[in-house]
Amino acid sequence: MRDLLALPVRLGGMGITNPVTASQHANEASVKITSPLVADIIAQDQSKTLDIFKVIETKASVRQSNCSLMAQQAEVAYEHLSPQLKRHIDLAKEKGASSWLSVLPIDDHGFSLVHSGMLSPIWLVTANHPNQV
Repeated sequence: MRDLLALPVRLGGMGITNPVTASQHANEASVKITSPLVADIIAQDQSKTLDIFKVIETKASVRQSNCSLMAQQAEVAYEHLSPQLKRHIDLAKEKGASSWLSVLPIDDHGFSLVHSGMLSPIWLVTANHPNQV
């Protein structure tokens, strides 16, 4: 169930990152993106400028690999679900169905995100079994 909650909202999850599984990938992505800057800092070459286009290209590559990793994790999590929960996830994946989970509340308009407000979405997503979270 924890793997399901860690998936992005668009894939039927809650977007609650699991640091145990995400930390290694995030570290590798950080090293990959910052390696040109680290090399320049170590070299102490002030005449050389950072190639920003290469950094942007690397970020896009990391973003694409992250999306494919999430899709793989979604497939693995989906295989272990009950038929009823699979149906819930299929409905949550529909375009626009989960937008209410990814919108931040605006405190200026009287909306605030409190702990009791989070229990309802978690309860809905986990098929009315929050003790499995």
